[in-house]
Amino acid sequence: MSETTMVATARGLLQTAVEKILVLGQEDSKADVEKLREVLEDMLSFWDFDDKLLNDFDSTIAEVLMDKHVQDNTDGGEAE
Repeated sequence: MSETTMVATARGLLQTAVEKILVLGQEDSKADVEKLREVLEDMLSFWDFDDKLLNDFDSTIAEVLMDKHVQDNTDGGEAE
């Protein structure tokens, strides 16, 4: 698999995970986000890519979860 294809695939998995968090919420999306991460991890391992894309996935998800947590608190909702 080319690097371009892997980057595009990782981006698609990440966008799907982010959308699930935004639509379903942190708790209801947790299992799906973990599955998407596992798919990315498996692909990177199988195609012998380094973990940079996985690290990018993790840091972006952490940022989204932090932003969502802040939004939930400012909207008067309970912290997740």
